[in-house]
Amino acid sequence: VMRPEEVAERPMAAVYFVWGILTCFLLFNFEVASLATLYLSCGDPAAALVGIAIGGPKISSGKTVAGTIGCGCVCAIASILYFQTIKYSVESYLTVALSGFFVGALAELTPVGPFFDDNVTIPWASSLLLTSLIHSGLVSF
Repeated sequence: VMRPEEVAERPMAAVYFVWGILTCFLLFNFEVASLATLYLSCGDPAAALVGIAIGGPKISSGKTVAGTIGCGCVCAIASILYFQTIKYSVESYLTVALSGFFVGALAELTPVGPFFDDNVTIPWASSLLLTSLIHSGLVSF
């Protein structure tokens, strides 16, 4: 979902999408990059659809509270479904679901610039957070 102002000002969103995902698969382990891909592929469109459908107060860069919460909820659900399909412990997937909610929502709010947008910040921020959770021992892959 592209807004009219996103069409002419910068490269296509697909360029940022590929850049964000490719760098995650190059820099992080497969499971982390896979979950980051889910966050971007599911959470970002959810943010746009919910934000447009519900509207409401805008937070930053024209993004709405409803869209941000929608992104966070979808990232949390994606985490739970991902962990249930690979049969990890309840503690791990609940930790990642809560983390997914917050990192998805906050990364989605990142101001758009000429070199970054949420198609880059969502996978990068979520990969960094997931890697931190793994190193702290809260989650194991």
